[in-house]
Amino acid sequence: MATGTAVVAAMLKRTAERAKFIEESRGALQDVVRRSLASRERATAITDTHRAVRRQSLHDMKEMREAGKKTEKEAREVLAKIQLWEKAAQVSEELAFEEADAVARRAETLEDAVALLAGLMERHNSHMERLAVFRMLNGPLPVAAAASD
Repeated sequence: MATGTAVVAAMLKRTAERAKFIEESRGALQDVVRRSLASRERATAITDTHRAVRRQSLHDMKEMREAGKKTEKEAREVLAKIQLWEKAAQVSEELAFEEADAVARRAETLEDAVALLAGLMERHNSHMERLAVFRMLNGPLPVAAAASD
């Protein structure tokens, strides 16, 4: 019987060792599962952060495009004003030369030329006053704004 008891004792000892090994393995497995879950949570948080950053970047790009369109529209308006001023200056200069030439042809005497030139200056001053009112209504001269930049 001693042999039978020794065999049973050895089997119980081996079973206890296996149970201990299984318990240790279970604990290690639970640690691995916990770390895996924590890693997954971190990965999810990082992914969510990346999504939020991308969403914000797309929003910022959209705002930048809209601001660019607005700036482009303002630039076109300034360019149109500059072209308008240039055309007004050109027409004014052409009219002044034409009128001065006409005065020179009509004047028979020096007194006639002085009188005609005085009328020409009066019309020129009136034109400049209208131009000043136009400038007040349409803002400052765009060329000055562009030169200051």
